[in-house]
Amino acid sequence: MKELTAKHKQAFTGFALEEATALLNQHIIRKQDIEKSPLPENIGFVAGVLTLNDEVEVLVKFIDEAVQFTKYEFQSQLVQLHE
Repeated sequence: MKELTAKHKQAFTGFALEEATALLNQHIIRKQDIEKSPLPENIGFVAGVLTLNDEVEVLVKFIDEAVQFTKYEFQSQLVQLHE
């Protein structure tokens, strides 16, 4: 069996602290909403970084809720918007 590269290990283990903090204040949209009109309720921003039991998660604030995401959840459910 091939040994995992550092990049692949990071995808399984989650965000590095530096990686998560680099996302702060970035605008985010859910993948399910990407084809819809860019309504304010579909757009959020990375509002914080949490460390829980040695796992780093990001907090995304949408207009009606705040949701925590692991790296896997972030990559599979969200898209970062670029200006």
